[in-house]
Amino acid sequence: MDLGKDSRRKTHRLTLIVTTLLYVFASLTLILAAFSLAGKAFYGIYDTVLFKGGVNKDILNAIT
Repeated sequence: MDLGKDSRRKTHRLTLIVTTLLYVFASLTLILAAFSLAGKAFYGIYDTVLFKGGVNKDILNAIT
């Protein structure tokens, strides 16, 4: 009976490791996407203010 319990413990531990790694990967991917979108918005604002010379609808388009 100990062999069955030991096998289940190993399987449970492996499952915990795999799911933890998947959650870490998913969260890092979402963080990267969020920073990319924020960077794109800030660049759009920067580009509009400095090179197009004014604040207009282009800034609102950069944010959305």
